[in-house]
Amino acid sequence: MALRVWVVRHGDRLDFEMGQEKWRAIAQRVNDPCLSDLGHQQAVETAQAVASENDRPDRRPTSIISSPFLRCIETSNPLAGLLGLPIKIDHSLFEVVFTGESMPSLADRACYFPRIDLDYESVFKPPSGEGFPVECIARYGEAASRLVEKFEGESIVLVTHAAGVCAIVAKLLKAPIRAINAASPCCLFCLDRDSSADEWRLSEKYSGSTSHLSSLADGTKPWPRPDDDWALKFLTAGDAAPWLAED
Repeated sequence: MALRVWVVRHGDRLDFEMGQEKWRAIAQRVNDPCLSDLGHQQAVETAQAVASENDRPDRRPTSIISSPFLRCIETSNPLAGLLGLPIKIDHSLFEVVFTGESMPSLADRACYFPRIDLDYESVFKPPSGEGFPVECIARYGEAASRLVEKFEGESIVLVTHAAGVCAIVAKLLKAPIRAINAASPCCLFCLDRDSSADEWRLSEKYSGSTSHLSSLADGTKPWPRPDDDWALKFLTAGDAAPWLAED
């Protein structure tokens, strides 16, 4: 069982910065945008923050696991470079909303991101036609459990999407999502435990922190937001995921 888990949302998205209408007019894969210039800056600053965290030298990250989406791979890449680690692509960290457009193969991705580990196998892949919010919440919860079990004794970094960040942190803490701070671009959550028999503890310093970032933009907003209908559904979808319910 993993002993430290960093949970990271990807950085600022180019499609949100330029506007969805302009993005859709030029994009080959509408649902797989890259980071904006600000997003790349945030990814570098996030990498520096994680790599320089020395509260427990024995908890230095040993594995970086990323969603297969471009924005998550780009967010993972600076940290992989600083730590000299490969990027393990895991489909269990997949985006919530996906319309079925084709994704590049990992071999194609690795042409541009050679740190991708082509031998790594995902703990599982989401089912086609996955529903939102209940099914995706349950899937992210299962991903959290399976990944911390897979990387026994390690410190791992999970780079995923906003809903995944909130769901994973809630799952590990056995807390309702409404108790978890909203996930901003390149926010940092850090959870620790002393053994696999212990409960997870959330760092006071890294509980959705963005203090390591020099800038945030209005484009990629914190999530969930009270004015977001999907967020409201997400916050109240406890029936299929008991760990989200209020105590």
